[in-house]
Amino acid sequence: MYLENYYYYFTKAFNDEFCDSIQEIVKDKTFEKGVVSKGKNEIKDSPFEFKTNLTLRDSDICWINDQWIYDCIQPFLHEANKMANWNYQVDSYEDLQFTRYKENQHYDWHFDNLGTPFNTPDDPITNGKYRKISFSINLSDPKNYEGGKLCFDYPVAARSNKIVECEQLKEKGSVVFFPSFMKHKVTPVTKGERNSLVGWCLGYPFV
Repeated sequence: MYLENYYYYFTKAFNDEFCDSIQEIVKDKTFEKGVVSKGKNEIKDSPFEFKTNLTLRDSDICWINDQWIYDCIQPFLHEANKMANWNYQVDSYEDLQFTRYKENQHYDWHFDNLGTPFNTPDDPITNGKYRKISFSINLSDPKNYEGGKLCFDYPVAARSNKIVECEQLKEKGSVVFFPSFMKHKVTPVTKGERNSLVGWCLGYPFV
């Protein structure tokens, strides 16, 4: 698929108080290892079965759903959706994921959109929808870590077929939005610790 913009960013969109408040929230939370979707030949009953695979993904995560955080993010989401000329129908969010990458931790190439709408009849917020727009907010001062770069693999349809590093995400408080079908990765952190807040905006399937 050819897009005019494969990602859209805002440098230092959020101030230090915002970033530090989120990192304060998670101090008392229990972290778990990030998981990845099982391969098709491993899935039995559900298309959303997951497993730990530290070769593909090594990060520590916890979950946040404080409304004030969504309220801060939403104006940037709407502007990115419009200014990038995506104009996707989105109307809800999943819980926000706080992701911690320490030295040598990483997340190899993957897609956020699992390709199948959620089948969650008890949860009208997600039922029948899937991920359309992903975003990542850098919560860490770039002086405190090295590596941990967000990279995109541009599709052949972009007439470039190249790896693009999202340099604009490096500054603390910066945010990048991108279609959830974009292939991307986070390179290994080589020094220090990189913290981010990751989220997914949901909508009904494309027609």
